[in-house]
Parts: sequence; C-alpha cells; structure tokens
Amino acid sequence: MAGYLGPHVTAITQFESESYS
Repeated sequence: MAGYLGPHVTAITQFESESYS
C-alpha cells in the first residue's frame, strides 16, 4: 500500500509499506 499516495512518496514508501501494509 506504499504507492497509494503517489510517486512523491518514493523515498518514504519503504516506511509507509512497513506501517500501513
């Protein structure tokens, strides 16, 4: 679910996938 915000989260995508997946 890391790409739900868009490509601007490319750097934080790994963190988000860790928290929201």
